[in-house]
Amino acid sequence: GDVRAVLHWFSGPLDDALNAIDHGIYFSFGPAVLHYEAYRALVDVVPMELILLETDAPVRFSGREARPWWVKEVAEVIADVKKTSVSTVIKNTWDNARRFFRV
Repeated sequence: GDVRAVLHWFSGPLDDALNAIDHGIYFSFGPAVLHYEAYRALVDVVPMELILLETDAPVRFSGREARPWWVKEVAEVIADVKKTSVSTVIKNTWDNARRFFRV
């Protein structure tokens, strides 16, 4: 069947991430990539076509309330890790979101 899923703030073992990737499961990345190397390492492993952006706003994170516009900073970190432009990350993640949500 046509099963779609997103792993939100995934923090499991690499083997589980690789299994999810093999099954075409998406990963959403938010403010954690701004602060934790483990999340940046996961960004490096997840193919661009399975990455979504999020902020979890208005949740508190690292003593501050997350804001929707942090998504730009998240995109900048992903661009740095993936060695591509921010505009490429934004375009790809926009396309991914449209594909995932069928809009």
